[in-house]
Amino acid sequence: MKVFKSKDSGRLISALPTAFKKYDAVIEDFTHDEDGYWLYPVYGFYNSCPGSHIIHEDTMKEVLAALKDVKPCNCKECEANK
Repeated sequence: MKVFKSKDSGRLISALPTAFKKYDAVIEDFTHDEDGYWLYPVYGFYNSCPGSHIIHEDTMKEVLAALKDVKPCNCKECEANK
């Protein structure tokens, strides 16, 4: 499994492609394993299509496309963890 985290804050993005850097503020964790790519937005954001707090895709290109659907979230879980 490949995990993309920065050394200092435990957050992203030093190892990610440049196209992902503009989304740094909304990405908590991003991993890759045999099942594909997994992206977890920070609390306060969610993937509006399909309406979950995770993005799971087969390719980085698909993850990047799905990031465009990440929107602010005010669910109870997000509000409690901001």
